[in-house]
Amino acid sequence: MTPEQDQSLATPGTQVRMRVVSPGAASRELQLTNTSGTATFDASAVGGEVLVTVESGANDFVGRARDALGNTASTPVCRITLADLIVTFTGAAADGTVGAADGAVVGSDLTFTLTGTVSTAGASVSISVDGGAALPAVVSGTSWSRVLTLAERAAPYDVVASASAGPLVGQASLALSVDLTGPDPVSDLTAVADTRPSRECRLK
Repeated sequence: MTPEQDQSLATPGTQVRMRVVSPGAASRELQLTNTSGTATFDASAVGGEVLVTVESGANDFVGRARDALGNTASTPVCRITLADLIVTFTGAAADGTVGAADGAVVGSDLTFTLTGTVSTAGASVSISVDGGAALPAVVSGTSWSRVLTLAERAAPYDVVASASAGPLVGQASLALSVDLTGPDPVSDLTAVADTRPSRECRLK
C-alpha cells in the first residue's frame, strides 16, 4: 500500500483498517510486528475492526482468538508493505512478456533492457530476479533501467524492482515470461492465378 491509501487522514502517519473475525470467540486480538517490534491490539469490539498505524516497509499482522475455555486459534501472517515510493515497469516488459524483437538473442538467451519509473528523483533502484542478488539499476531523474540476460523457459521469472531514498522505500513485482519460440513452420505456399476476364479500356 501507499500513503495515499491512508484510512484516517486525521491521524498522523498511515493507517490500515484490519478486521479479526472468529464467531463464538470470547476475545480477539491483532498482533503487529515491524521494525519497531511487536504490538498487540484488542479486536474484541463488534465487527472486530482495528485501525493500526503502519511503518515503511513490511508490517506483519496475525489475528488471534480465544474461547471461554482458553482454547486459541490464529491466522497465518498477513504482510502489508507500506511503500513511500511508487515503482513501475515500463517498456516492452511491462505487459509481462519479452521476445526476440525486444533485445538480442544468443542461443536460448535474450539480452534486453528492463525499464521503469520511480516517484522520487534521485532514488536508488535495484532489480532482483527469482529472489537472487540485487542488481543496481541506472537511474536518471525518475526513470531507471537495467540490462538483463534471461533464458527462455516455460515458467515466468519473478522480477522485483526495489527503490529507496533515505527512509523512503518502494517495490514493484512483475511476472515476466521470455518467449523466443517462433510460429509453426509454413506448411504451404501456393500461387493463386487471377482468373477474372481481362478488359481493355480505351479513351475516346
